[in-house]
Formats: sequence, structure tokens, C-alpha cells
Amino acid sequence: MKKSSLSDYQMGCEQAKKDYAESHSFKAFPKKGVNLVNRVTQNKAIEIERYIDGYNDAKAKILQSKK
Repeated sequence: MKKSSLSDYQMGCEQAKKDYAESHSFKAFPKKGVNLVNRVTQNKAIEIERYIDGYNDAKAKILQSKK
């Protein structure tokens, strides 16, 4: 699948998997800040919010599977 055909959410999921596979660590994203920007700008950063949601969901699944 080409990256351009992935949703923002799915790209976040894939990046979390890649980060964990490469370094067994994850990035931290400013979810609250992006939420604020979306409220103020009428969802101008919605793609970023979806990416972060995907990343955080995949991160949670990966960490849960390691327990």
C-alpha cells in the first residue's frame, strides 16, 4: 500500500509500529495542544489530530501486548 493511500489515522498507526520496531520507544505528541488548535481554527489541524490518535492507539496496543 502506498503511503498516499493511507488515512491519517493509519499513518499514525504505522509510524508507532515502525518506531517500536526500530528503537523500542515511542514519540510523545502534544494532543491537548492540537485539540486546542482545532477548536480555535475550526478543525484546520484535524489531520494531525487523527494521526496522533492512530499513533497513540497503536502504541497502547503494542504496550498491552507486551504485558
